[in-house]
Amino acid sequence: MTALPEDQMLDWGWRVPFWASAILVIVGLLIRRTLEDPEVFTEKKEQGEVARAPIGLLLKHQPLDVVRVIFAAFLIVISSTVPVYGLTYATNVMKIDAGVMLWAVVVGYATAMISQPLFAKLSDRIGRKPVLVGGNLIGAAAVWVFFWAIGAANIPMIYLGIFLCITIAFACTNAVYPVFFAEMFNVKFRVSGMAIGLQLGIVVTGFSPTIIQAMSTANDNAWWPAALLTTIACLISIAAILTARETYKTPLDELGRTID
Repeated sequence: MTALPEDQMLDWGWRVPFWASAILVIVGLLIRRTLEDPEVFTEKKEQGEVARAPIGLLLKHQPLDVVRVIFAAFLIVISSTVPVYGLTYATNVMKIDAGVMLWAVVVGYATAMISQPLFAKLSDRIGRKPVLVGGNLIGAAAVWVFFWAIGAANIPMIYLGIFLCITIAFACTNAVYPVFFAEMFNVKFRVSGMAIGLQLGIVVTGFSPTIIQAMSTANDNAWWPAALLTTIACLISIAAILTARETYKTPLDELGRTID
C-alpha cells in the first residue's frame, strides 16, 4: 500500500489493510469451531457447576489475581511503543523513510513467528514466570537500543532494536501471558478473570503513545520518553508476575484457588 502514489494512498489505499483484517476474523472463527474445551470445564458444565454470575464469584474469591493480571498485562506496552509510536516518531520527527520502518517491523514480526512457539515450549520446561520475566527484562533494555537508533537514524541498529524488542522480548511475553493469566483462576470463572484483568491492563497501556507524545513534545521531541515509559511498564509487569504462583506443572483441575 505504501508503494501507491500518495493521492491514491490517502484516497483508498489506507482502507485495504483494514478490510483485509476481516480475513483474520474468519480464520479465527474457523479455528475456534474446531477447538474443544478442557475436560475439567466440560465436567463442571455437565454437572451444572458453571457459575451464572462469574464476575461476582471472581471478585469475591480472587480479586487480587484480577489486580495482578492488570499490572502484569503492562508487558503488552512494547507492542504499542515500538511498532506504533516508534514508526510514527521515525517518519514524522526523524524523517526516516516509511518503507524502511515498515520493513523493519515486518521482519521483526515474521521472525517472531519462529521464536514465539519456541518460547512457549520453553515455558513448559522451565516455567511461565522465568520466560515472562526474561522477556520483560530484555524489552526494558532493548527499547533504549531501538529508540536511540531511531534518534541517530542508524538503520542497521534499528533492525537490531526491532529484533530484540519484537522477535525476542515481545515473542517471549506474547507466547506465555495468555495461558499464564488463565491458569491463575479457578475454572468456574477462569475466562472472566483473565478477560477482565487483561482488558483493563490493555486499556491502561493503550494510552502510552499519547503520554509519550506529550512527554516528547515537552522535551524538544526527544526519543527517551518512549524508552523510559516502556521500561517502567516492563518493571511493573515483572513485579506483578513475581507475586503470582507458578503454574506450569499444576494439573488443569487444580488451577486457581479451591472454591467450595
